[in-house]
Amino acid sequence: MKKLFALLLVAMLLVGSAMAGSLDDLLPKPSGLLPDPCLAVRGDDRSFVGKLYRENFVLGTDYVCDAYLYPRVTRSFLGSYTRVLQKFGYTIVETQVDGQDGYSIQCGDGKKALMVPDFNGQMLFLVEKGMDFVLTNVCTVTYNGAEYHMYLYLQDTPEEYPYTSWGATYKVENAYFETMAISLPKDIRAGSYYDVPAEEDCYTGLKMDYYRNYKFKTLLYDSVPFGRMDAIENSRDYARFSITRVEDTEYGRLIVGTFSCCFDEGEDEFENGWFSMILSN
Repeated sequence: MKKLFALLLVAMLLVGSAMAGSLDDLLPKPSGLLPDPCLAVRGDDRSFVGKLYRENFVLGTDYVCDAYLYPRVTRSFLGSYTRVLQKFGYTIVETQVDGQDGYSIQCGDGKKALMVPDFNGQMLFLVEKGMDFVLTNVCTVTYNGAEYHMYLYLQDTPEEYPYTSWGATYKVENAYFETMAISLPKDIRAGSYYDVPAEEDCYTGLKMDYYRNYKFKTLLYDSVPFGRMDAIENSRDYARFSITRVEDTEYGRLIVGTFSCCFDEGEDEFENGWFSMILSN
């Protein structure tokens, strides 16, 4: 009997310790990923994206960060971004940033991002080195020698027609083309690599085109019953895509990758291409 009582007592203690906790246990757990400020306004202004301003900037004596610039923010931005941060497990508090009114953003790991809403007519966003941050919904590329910086304008997911790819259409101002679209196979994962030489068929779901002067130009198209239909013409032409990150977030699937391509015997050359997108159903 004494042995049975002792076993019951131990069981009760184990149940009690399993139930012990605090209200902090109910708060969102940090995902690690610091959400891009563009997520706060993406439903209203897709052109609100950041640009890298300075790498490895040292503020004060020991705060080493990357500096990003965003367009001027509205009064409603802070409340919207605060809600985004909470979903990713981050907090935001007022602070002084080198004598200017700003905010400190943290998730309890000892590192912080700093935000100055009014910095010479723009918003300054400082991300401490070591924080997990991805400039989101942008594409940068050197096209025929000119550097372009684009923002995510339209999206497609495998749940939408044609059901084979994750698709992003990026828009750019004052450039050779107005939009550029990239579609990626629906089964992509971090580490996926696609190399399309002239003599081989493309991968299902891998496509690329741009829109200029009211016309689309198909650069890369996946296999069709009657053969290839793209701008890879000879051994000089190619298309290479490398997927570096795929992750589900509170706002959709984050996809990050790089690309370089040459089409129409060098007429369209894309170098040092980098893209990121968060696509939601």
